Amino acid sequence: MDYVAFCHRFFMATGIPVSLLEGAVPVYSSLGKMISYLPEAPATLYAPERNPEFVSLTGDIEYGHVRIEGTDYDLFIGSLFLLLYLSMKSSCSLQNSRFRRNTKSS
Repeated sequence: MDYVAFCHRFFMATGIPVSLLEGAVPVYSSLGKMISYLPEAPATLYAPERNPEFVSLTGDIEYGHVRIEGTDYDLFIGSLFLLLYLSMKSSCSLQNSRFRRNTKSS
């Protein structure tokens, strides 16, 4: 099955954000696609207590997590803002440190 195509179609039909990771590495993010950014950093994943499971991080951020059995894929349905934010923040920090280093040597 083409899981990336499934995620894209699911988001287009429902408007609910979807992220797909293969072996903890992001391969699709509907929010990332909207802003032309796909996190490259591997994510720390914890084995779900149930499959599927419903997760609440802070009371404000809730999402579904489905480990696709027989594959290395993990599907996140809903507000997976934290992974996208942390990955973007680390990427921006790296770019800013390179910029500062390049401007100091000029």
